[in-house]
Amino acid sequence: MKLPPLLYQVFIFWTILCILLILYTDLKLPDLLAQSDYLMTFHCAGYIAAHGLWPSLYPPPEALTFAGAPFDKQAHALLPHMPSWSVAEYMYMPLSAYIFAPFSLLPTGASMLAWQLTSIAALTAGNLLTITRLNRALIATCAAFTFIPLVFTLWIGQVGLVFALLPLAAGYHLIRSGRYLAAGITLSLVVLKPQMLVPALFLTVLTLGLKHYKTALGLAGGTLFIGALNYLIAGPALCQDWLRCLALSDRIYSDPAKGVAVHLATSLPRAILLSQPVSMQPVLKPALYALAGLLLLAGLAAVVKIARNTTLSDPAKIKYSFILGALALPSVVPHLFLYDLGALAPAALILFFEPDKNAPALQRRFKIILGLLWLCITIYCLILVTNTRLASPLFMVAIMFALYLRALTVIFMQHREIAD
Repeated sequence: MKLPPLLYQVFIFWTILCILLILYTDLKLPDLLAQSDYLMTFHCAGYIAAHGLWPSLYPPPEALTFAGAPFDKQAHALLPHMPSWSVAEYMYMPLSAYIFAPFSLLPTGASMLAWQLTSIAALTAGNLLTITRLNRALIATCAAFTFIPLVFTLWIGQVGLVFALLPLAAGYHLIRSGRYLAAGITLSLVVLKPQMLVPALFLTVLTLGLKHYKTALGLAGGTLFIGALNYLIAGPALCQDWLRCLALSDRIYSDPAKGVAVHLATSLPRAILLSQPVSMQPVLKPALYALAGLLLLAGLAAVVKIARNTTLSDPAKIKYSFILGALALPSVVPHLFLYDLGALAPAALILFFEPDKNAPALQRRFKIILGLLWLCITIYCLILVTNTRLASPLFMVAIMFALYLRALTVIFMQHREIAD
């Protein structure tokens, strides 16, 4: 795809501006920095792993809140600029804490910067793996900074680019290269951020539809290996504490009165739950989770249709299955925040920077869907940072849900046209 040189310059300028803003926060605003997800959660978890303070990682079994738990106390001790009202919690598996142990040996500002640079490297590597030409991949990396959730992810030091985007991109590349077992094993790394397993599942189902079974074996085997490694390294007691922590977080993140960032909830089930009285949740939650399951099955059925599409090349089938998996995330994942949508970026970048003359009508329709998604999310983010009261997560997730349904309709309609 040939883009105007002026657009290249805009992408580069915007990327430099975003990086300078992030650097300014890292170096000049210690109070704001201390409230970042990275320092409150991952730096603290790395410190606990590096010093063997495992009993502090998760709340005790009787805990009803994360406030005042050992992890929260440890975070306040490590971060003197952290406000007294802030609550720190760690909900990832024990094994993940080891990843942050080397970073935690650095001073807090340097640790944050090191993780942000690692995340930018993961974004760049992801584009190099999914876009064949070097110049396009580098420009796509700059273009990714126009997607505000991705900038949020970098700014607050979230883990989506390293734990999700990179293994998804690597798995996508390996599937395109015909290395199906290696692809499945690589995709299993997404279990470190399990919300993002949906695109991995879509890619795996596609390979099954193409009669390549090693990806599924690799994904299952890699996931089991990671689970066993957690059990062996952390021990059964700590793994049980982690599972109880997940149950506690599900209860807390379903109640707006417990300090949940409602306006950042961009999951269809979660946004609906947070908009209703807590007393309704015993009825609503099973129904919404069942709906999410049906929407997931509908997406997987569409992937099967893509696999059987005789007008698409195998690379195109892989691309559209990946895009569909990314579009499904907000509708089928029960727990998703705005910054997690950064995982949508590579799907859009592949479509716009890796042109395919095969099935131009399908490509055009998906470009419109992803373009509208980018526009709506951008508008929502701008409203969120200027006037929170006007930001409606329900309205935002309704748009994302509608665009996902539109993508499913496009796939099923094209399959019907071929059959006719």
